[in-house]
Amino acid sequence: MSHQELDGEWSDAAVPGTVSELAWEWTAEGYTGDLGVTALPGGVLLRMSHGVVALDGVTGEERWSFAVEDEDVPVRTDVSSSGERVHVLYPDDEPGEESGDPDGDDSAGVPGRRIVLDGVTGEIVGDLEEEITGDIEELGVFDVGAATDAGLFELGSEPLLSGRMLSDEDGSELWRTEGLFTCDGGSVDRADRPAVFPEALVVRAECGTDEAELVALDPEDGEILWHLEGAGARPSADSVRAVGDLFALDQDGDGYWGEEFAEAVVLDPVTGEVVGDAAGSGEDWYPARTFGNGFLVSRRESGADAVGYELRRFDGRVSATAAQAVETSSPGAYVIALEDAVVKFADSGDGGPMVSVAPWEGSEPFDVDVPESTDVALPSGTRQTEGRFEAVPGAVVLVDLSGAEGEGVKVLGFGE
Repeated sequence: MSHQELDGEWSDAAVPGTVSELAWEWTAEGYTGDLGVTALPGGVLLRMSHGVVALDGVTGEERWSFAVEDEDVPVRTDVSSSGERVHVLYPDDEPGEESGDPDGDDSAGVPGRRIVLDGVTGEIVGDLEEEITGDIEELGVFDVGAATDAGLFELGSEPLLSGRMLSDEDGSELWRTEGLFTCDGGSVDRADRPAVFPEALVVRAECGTDEAELVALDPEDGEILWHLEGAGARPSADSVRAVGDLFALDQDGDGYWGEEFAEAVVLDPVTGEVVGDAAGSGEDWYPARTFGNGFLVSRRESGADAVGYELRRFDGRVSATAAQAVETSSPGAYVIALEDAVVKFADSGDGGPMVSVAPWEGSEPFDVDVPESTDVALPSGTRQTEGRFEAVPGAVVLVDLSGAEGEGVKVLGFGE
């Protein structure tokens, strides 16, 4: 493996309130695979198929990195909610080699390693052996644990499920909680991957009674913080999602007006209390995305090519852009609601790609130029994959796939 611990010092920066310039570019030389980004305490983690690279959010400089030696060995990366822990899981050998089943069948289980790194320093704090029981990119909720600040959280597949926390330093069991769900005397049919927060782990399960339940555990000791069942726990299969320090779910199964990533209800993961509900938000406004600071909605005036946005904050305040702030055919794609502005990547046709910035309170929108070759490979009418356009300490970062067939995938960092 190739491992470089912290080189230099992290810039001291928060998530920007707005952006005004392209501050830096970083290229994964010769790398043409998938790339996603996740926030770290001081910047951004680049997740690639063979390892990870940590960049400073303000400067784009490399701070630390970890990669397997053989790029044909697949890697799975998981990051705790605070970014303090980065887990890299990979098999000891290439898929199909004689490391498990003689026929190369991964489902029989192959030996692997879980490397746990400090998200700030890049130091290896854990090097654990772990059996990998399938395609590393398609492992189910019971096949692989979730990275947390407290350790590695695993779900057990008993009839009513169990949860346990393992030390990410030596793999020892720290706590175990049995019987997470009630299922009205029945059993659990399926469960979703936990939504992980610094002070809570939220798990959703579907029971054989066609009901769903939500349960939240304390990461430190496994105590059940709250339990929700019945009509209030009916989100669709993929709708339990962390949004900042809160978590979003859809009570109707179709998202806020049927839009992905635009869930209608947001809860506090520690208390289970509803902090935001999009019901009765008014006609002519359409969802863009649910964020940790509010519901972002958009409206297009008749015959207009541009849209205006509102951020309906969970504290009751409403922030609005100009009525025709951003020219776009897809208001909910590649958009971020920052504290002082909406930031959106758009390809304006003849004008080329750009990042549009629409300040709140109706101030004049403006554009930030990006390289003409910038390409996000977004099919018409769809939304971006999570991890392609994100706000992190020091910057808003965009994954540029224009070099995916040649020089390498790029990451662009936009700053204030």
